Amino acid sequence: MTVEAFWLGGHSDRLKQFGLPFPLLPDSQKLYKKAPMSNSQDHSRNLFLEYYEDYIDAKDKKQPLKTWLKAVHCREQLHKIGDPSNEAQTCQDLFAEFVTKEQAAKIYRDLYEDSRSYPGS
Repeated sequence: MTVEAFWLGGHSDRLKQFGLPFPLLPDSQKLYKKAPMSNSQDHSRNLFLEYYEDYIDAKDKKQPLKTWLKAVHCREQLHKIGDPSNEAQTCQDLFAEFVTKEQAAKIYRDLYEDSRSYPGS
């Protein structure tokens, strides 16, 4: 799944439920002017977006086990995309084209908190 497909696929409406306004996608040329990613990073980025979509769905449907699992999957992909010791920045970089820095930080905080809150423990 490409970044464009993710955002144009109607997911921005679901994410707005969490208080995140999403502007129109920037010029697609802008998305690719950053340093080129290896195929493995690109694959991890796409997996992150798929897992994040599942995470939002699970959170929306109040499914604590699935929310936890998808948050863990998202963080795992963040480790593969960038420096594992700086996953918050990697997350902010992924969302930089779509939300403010503060909103991207909130996305990461939510993922972090949900990944550390195994249901029933």
